[in-house]
Amino acid sequence: MSWSRRRWVAGLGTIPWLGCAAGSESRPPRTPEEVDVRLPPLAHGQLDSGPSLYLMEDHGLPLVSMAVAVAAGHRLECAGEEGRAAVAAALLLEGMEGGDRAALLDRYGELGTTPHASVGASHIVLRCVVHRNDAPVALRLMLDNLRHATMAEEAFVRVVRERRESLLAARGIVEVVAGFGLVRGSWGSDPAVALLADGTPTSLAALDLEQARAWITPRLGLDAATFLFAGDVDQASALRWIGDAAEDWPSTATTRTAPQSLDPEGDADAPRIVVVPWPGLPQAVVALGGPRRSVGHEDEPAEAIASSLMAGLVHYELRSRQRVSYGVQTRAWSTKRGPMAQLWAKVEPTEVATAVEQLWIYLQRLEREVQLTDDAVIEARRAAMVGMMHDHHGAESGLGELLQLADRGSSAHTASRRLERLEQLRTADVTLALRRIYDPAQVRFCVVGDPPTIERARAVLPDAPTLERTPDQLFGQSKDA
Repeated sequence: MSWSRRRWVAGLGTIPWLGCAAGSESRPPRTPEEVDVRLPPLAHGQLDSGPSLYLMEDHGLPLVSMAVAVAAGHRLECAGEEGRAAVAAALLLEGMEGGDRAALLDRYGELGTTPHASVGASHIVLRCVVHRNDAPVALRLMLDNLRHATMAEEAFVRVVRERRESLLAARGIVEVVAGFGLVRGSWGSDPAVALLADGTPTSLAALDLEQARAWITPRLGLDAATFLFAGDVDQASALRWIGDAAEDWPSTATTRTAPQSLDPEGDADAPRIVVVPWPGLPQAVVALGGPRRSVGHEDEPAEAIASSLMAGLVHYELRSRQRVSYGVQTRAWSTKRGPMAQLWAKVEPTEVATAVEQLWIYLQRLEREVQLTDDAVIEARRAAMVGMMHDHHGAESGLGELLQLADRGSSAHTASRRLERLEQLRTADVTLALRRIYDPAQVRFCVVGDPPTIERARAVLPDAPTLERTPDQLFGQSKDA
């Protein structure tokens, strides 16, 4: 029996990992004290024919992850258009040249791959991972997919319905509601969901098929496209593949998009404290956080280490000292205005006042009492560096890093500069970042609970403007939607 390339590629996922160091439940493994962190070479440039190229070489396996990014991300949506980019991206996988989804997946399947479509702040992305020998054909297929997506009415109705149902389901997840409270407190957006890619119930209901089609088509042009390759590929091969696949592509997009600034400080006029009454909620959620710098900003490495350490500090405060929670969890949000970090913990309703009061006291102590240790900063910094090395090796993970660079229009040197900043970080740098982003006058706060719980929280919240929002208001929908 001879193995097809499709079976060979799929079989890679069944190989067990060997030689992994294991820790115990009470004492997790530590990162080695001496780590030689190296990143693979990354390249970025503008081709003579117009498009941008991002490239990361990793020749460990004969696999190539590749993507085509079109400048049609959700940051370009105007008020009332929320979700248009995400729906257009989803329709790319619903068929091409008049065929249905099954026929499209069969065409990719013959090359041993499955396509994925996603939307970022700046781009809609179509990507796949294939055997190196099939990469030229797969790239041409992706370009044809972008230009000749079927976008049938039946598929459009189903995609919109699924996205609305997803919003309804998310409205019932308490930590997500708390995160949206932080989004509202950070940027003053009503509804908070409008700052994410998913859309709002109102904007999705108003969207029609022609608007979804029109979101991508006028933005197709080599001068507005970005090609990304990671894995067993070199620059000469990538250029040859692009030249062959894009031979009949339009050279110029008819709709141009201007870049928008990121990394805002947040809306200074937005109430930073948000309470969300939720009748019948058995456990309350207390959350804090706020805007963060994106990768590429010079302050981002220090903020990332500070946020990581803060999660441990708050966990110790609420779980070990105050005994009001089983633990603190983290969540990151990507919004139209930039990234946002969230720390949150579930607490018993009767303990909410203690949790809220002690958190505010702790935030006030950061400025004058809380001192980070060199060992803690070194360990967190080393773990971040090892994580970077892991994320930049392998075709699929490497492509993910390239997509982050492309979505911000960052150079290929962004990763190496971030690694250098991590290596150079000192305890004083991280301490300053910790006190800046968790300054009580800047941090955002959200409490979600039943009405009596909210009243207990209000009694101990600081004397500052407090906004009350229901889950329906944060999501821009009613329970009957």
